[in-house]
Amino acid sequence: MAAAPITSAQLGQDVINRLVNSPTNPSNCTCGWYIYYSNVCGHPYQDVPHRCGRTTVPTGKSGFCKSPAPRHIVQAPQVAAQCRLC
Repeated sequence: MAAAPITSAQLGQDVINRLVNSPTNPSNCTCGWYIYYSNVCGHPYQDVPHRCGRTTVPTGKSGFCKSPAPRHIVQAPQVAAQCRLC
């Protein structure tokens, strides 16, 4: 059974449920881009960044532990909206 689609407003909350420990990251952390797809057109809808907080950039903000950051495709749920290109 497929997961129920989510709205674009739910992406920030949902990414917390989809975190993947990446062996390519230092200390096997969850930093990376999480790619959500549209359930309307099937194209990528949005890339959501997640930073674990262990690394900071010169401005003092949280940064990715590895550059380029790993990309993780979120299999389910998908977003109930068309992508920006359609």
